[in-house]
Amino acid sequence: MLVWASMADNPLLPFGDAMRIQAKSASWVFVLMGLELLRQVHFFLSERWARYRWTR
Repeated sequence: MLVWASMADNPLLPFGDAMRIQAKSASWVFVLMGLELLRQVHFFLSERWARYRWTR
């Protein structure tokens, strides 16, 4: 969405350049993606492995 918005603001901006600009200026998106990946791994392990959710 951020890449498309930057391309809409500047019609001469190619897709690759828009991707590079957003990767540098919106690095917080990668942090959120990493956190979401960690959350998904947690749910996957809790569903598949009984000892993972073992409590005392």
